[in-house]
Amino acid sequence: MFGAACASLSVLSLLFYFIILPVFMYFRDPKNLRKYPNLDLLAGITNLSFMIEAQRGFRSRKLHEMHSKGIPVIRTGPNSLSYGEASVIRVRTLTSRAKQIFRA
Repeated sequence: MFGAACASLSVLSLLFYFIILPVFMYFRDPKNLRKYPNLDLLAGITNLSFMIEAQRGFRSRKLHEMHSKGIPVIRTGPNSLSYGEASVIRVRTLTSRAKQIFRA
């Protein structure tokens, strides 16, 4: 009886950690990255799609094809972006003190 309770609690914990929490963080969007197009359907939630493309050896090809279509910034994972040109790169995270310095 205790084993079944522990097993069900473990399954619920894994479900929460690997499915519910990433989907919640995708919709919460604390880093404001949802405005960029995803590499594929799962790129905003998990890094698995990017890792699968890298394992196949087609990661650079797929990114190049998307950038060639005129998409300058592509979201490759929940916290990562791919830039097609150096001109679109800008500092995304500045401390409040740094923002005050650059405004002056």
